[in-house]
Formats: sequence, structure tokens, C-alpha cells
Amino acid sequence: MTCHRFHELRSLRAAVRRFEDGSETAALIAAHEADQQMIENLKADNTRISAELLEVKHENRILKEKVSNIQSKYDLLVSKYSALRNESDYETVINSPEFQERIDHLVLSLFNELEDKQAYIVKLESQIHKDYTNSSKPSSQCPNHKKIVNNREKTGASVGGQPGHKGHSRKQREATKTMALPFPEEVISHPDDYEFVEFKSRKQTDVRMEVTVTELKSPVFRNKQTGRLIWTPFPEGYENEMNYGAGLRAFCCMANNYLNVPLRKVSAFLKDLTHGDIEIAPSTIQNLSKRFAEKTEKNEEEIFRNLMNSPYMHNDFTTIRVNGSQYFANVSSNGRDVLYLFRKNKGGKGLEGTPVENYLFALIHDHDITYFKYGSAHQKCIVHEQRYVKGSEENEPDLKWNKRMAEHLRWIIHNFKEGNLNTEESIQKAKARYYEILDLAMEEYEHVPKKQLEYYKDGYNTAKRLKEYGESLLYFLDHPEIPYDNNECERRARRIKGKQRVIGTFRSIQSAEDYLKFMTYMETARDSTDNKFEKLVEVFS
Repeated sequence: MTCHRFHELRSLRAAVRRFEDGSETAALIAAHEADQQMIENLKADNTRISAELLEVKHENRILKEKVSNIQSKYDLLVSKYSALRNESDYETVINSPEFQERIDHLVLSLFNELEDKQAYIVKLESQIHKDYTNSSKPSSQCPNHKKIVNNREKTGASVGGQPGHKGHSRKQREATKTMALPFPEEVISHPDDYEFVEFKSRKQTDVRMEVTVTELKSPVFRNKQTGRLIWTPFPEGYENEMNYGAGLRAFCCMANNYLNVPLRKVSAFLKDLTHGDIEIAPSTIQNLSKRFAEKTEKNEEEIFRNLMNSPYMHNDFTTIRVNGSQYFANVSSNGRDVLYLFRKNKGGKGLEGTPVENYLFALIHDHDITYFKYGSAHQKCIVHEQRYVKGSEENEPDLKWNKRMAEHLRWIIHNFKEGNLNTEESIQKAKARYYEILDLAMEEYEHVPKKQLEYYKDGYNTAKRLKEYGESLLYFLDHPEIPYDNNECERRARRIKGKQRVIGTFRSIQSAEDYLKFMTYMETARDSTDNKFEKLVEVFS
């Protein structure tokens, strides 16, 4: 007993000491603060849960109201349906004029909407499928187009030269330098075993850039009485102390304007060719076009006169950009002479000052009706119209006229080339068939929905235009000396498109005009000479 009390006393004394030094008090205070924090957290959770409970109760009340409304509507529908199931009432509602009118109105509105959507789909499909083969869209704006099909029949022969045909070898040239190879080792080792027969030769053709400088010296004399100096004047091309010759100027001008090499690249290439000996500034190369235009003014006037006196003339416009703005180049050609003119507008204003303005003979052009104010006769490009007919054929597959017209135009061109359309009777039959197909087109378009014609008018407009200008389209049948297409101008204009893709835009109207004057000279000279570079040298000489 004494021992038990002794241990209890010791425990009490230890507890007293803990309270006296404050450790027990600190522990109790910490436990109390923890309990207080837990109570605060529980209060916050309780407040949050209460708010969420109120929100859930509110949503539950709204849902109950919605369910109640839906249930009431359902009950109403069930009651109406039950009423309609009564045979007498059901038949009465179905056969009532009001119900039939509502049904008719609904069907009509759905039909109109469907017709409108179908017509809109036709319009979108025509825009998606539009390219250079079925519209006036140029091929330059149709990259990655499909491969052009070769319509020639396959013969089964292997590719390359065929037996019995004369081969084409490289042109033989006279040697400017001859070098002999040493004897074979076998001959050197055993000369008595061999005798000389002949020489075998091989030639290698190469080119190199040679810089030549021609210096002219003019003797200078002084008048003993007046002191005035006189000397023989230097000829043209020797205006400055150091000048560029005709060959060098022709090279720079041709590389930039005809081969479409940028100015800086022409300068860099010439520097590399001459191993750094000649370095011409791009601005100097640009000025060569201006000097060339000045030297060829008389030549341009002669081309203008030749075009005016031609029995027929091709004409067309193509776009050209100057400082980001769109202008136009007018192209006139008779197959030999070509004239490019810079114009700010198309149409009547653009044709002012061109050979078309006062032309008196047959004009070959596209479907621009402005041309019909000029010339005495017209040949519309049949290739342009074939594209539009093909566009109608692809976008209006349910119609028959476009397929028949495409086939008939191909038949006309084929038989014209073969010489089968050389009598009045054959020509009249071809024309009669042509107008017969267009009469079919007008009949078919009477049954085409109006909505479709509102969205896609190209086919109808093509048929209408072919009928209205049929005599101009088939003018070549009565005048076989007149080309039936305007491909001559299309090819000539392609040169400008190549330049446009390289430079993007001309920096000034003057530079654009100078370029067109250069192309006038070069395209005209191209068909009359095998060496265009020499023609340029003649101008600068």
C-alpha cells in the first residue's frame, strides 16, 4: 500500500512540475487551437453544404415544374389523340379543307427549299470544277492540273528512232584546236608488229566568255590663233569614256526581258562569266529597255501599218500589274507581225489607239461584244466556246443539247481540216445542224427550274450567245483563209504571263511600256530569223 501511494505521489509531483514549467499548458493550448480550427472548418463546410442544398432544392423545384408542364402537354396530346382516334372525328379532321391547306403549304415550302438547295449545289459544283478546260480561266491559275491526254493512237512501236528513217546526229563543226593522243603502249613496246592505218577523232564543243575592249583615238588639234580644240567626233556608242558594246547590251536586255531573268541575277551572272571583270548595275540594265524602245519606234510604226493592211487580225487583252495595280496589255497579231500596247482599260477605251480602232477587215477575237463595233467581219474564237459548252456539259448532265453541241463542234473542226466542208451544200448542212441543236437547248431550258437558272446561268447564256452570234462563230466555213480560233493571241500573251510570274509587278508604267515595245520587236522578229540575239545586236549597233 505504501508503495502504491509512493508511485501515485511521484506521478502527481511530475504533473505539477509540467504545469509549473508550462509544457503541459502549451500542449493543452495547442490542442485547444486545433479543436477550434476543426470547428471552424466544420462550420464552413456546413454553410457550403447548406447553400448547395438550397440550390439543389431550387433546381429540383424547377425540374418538377417542367415535368409537370410536360406531363400536362402529354396528357393533352393523349386526349387529342384519343379524340382523333374516334373514327368520325378523325376522318373529319383529315378531310377538312383547313388541314389539307396546311399540308399543301408545308409540302410546297419543303419543295421550294429543296429546289433552292439543289440549285445552290449546282452553283457550288460549277465553281469547284471550273478550270482552263471549261471556262475562260487561264491555265496559269490552275496549278497541279491533270495530265493532258495524248489522243494519238498508239502504234506499238518502241520509243525513239525507227528503222528506215534518217537519223539526226549532232552538227559537225570544224576544229579550232587539234591535239594528238600518244601511241598505245602496245605499239610503243612492239613497233614492228603494227602499221599505221588512220586517225580516229572525237570532238568536244564548248563556249567561253571573252571580254574585248575596243578603243577609239581621235587626234586633238588646237587653233593657234583662238586656242580652240577640235577633234573628230566619236560615233554612236562612244558617248562616255567607258561604254558597253552592242553585244553586251543585247545580252543583258535579252536575258532580262526575253528570258525573264531578274535584273540582279543578270548582273551577278555576267560578273561570274567574266570572272569579276564586268559588273553592271541593275539600274543600268533596266535603262537598256528604254534605249531599245527609242531605237525601235520606226519598226513599231511599220508593224502597225502591216497589221492595218492584213486581211485578218487577231486581238486580245491580258492583265499586267504595275505597283500592285491592274492594267492591261493589248495584243494584236496577223500571224507574222505582233504588236503589244500598254492600256489602262479594256473595252472601247482600251482599243483607242490600237490597230483595231480603224481596222477595215476581219477581226478574230473572243466573246467580248465590244469588238463587234469595229472591223467589217468577225470570227469568234471557237475554242473559247467549246470550253463553255464543256462547262455546261459537266454542270448540267441532264441536258442533251450541250453533249450534241460539243460533238458537233468537234465534227466541224475535224471535217474542215480534212477539207470535207468545201461545198455550199456541206456548209449549209453543218450550219443547219448547229441551229437545230440550239433550238433543242431553248426547249430544254424552258423545263429547267427557275431556281437553278438563277444560280447557274452559264449554260443558258452560252446557248443564247451561240445562237445570237452563230454566223460569226462559223464565219470560217465560208472564208477558209480565216483562222477559226484566237490561239495566236493566246500564245503571244503567254510570254507576258511568264514575265509577270517572275517579277510580280512592274515598278512604273514606263518600264511596262518599254518591256512591251521590246516584246513587239522580239515576237515579230522570232518568226523571221533563226538568231534573235543577232537581231538585238543590230538594234544596239
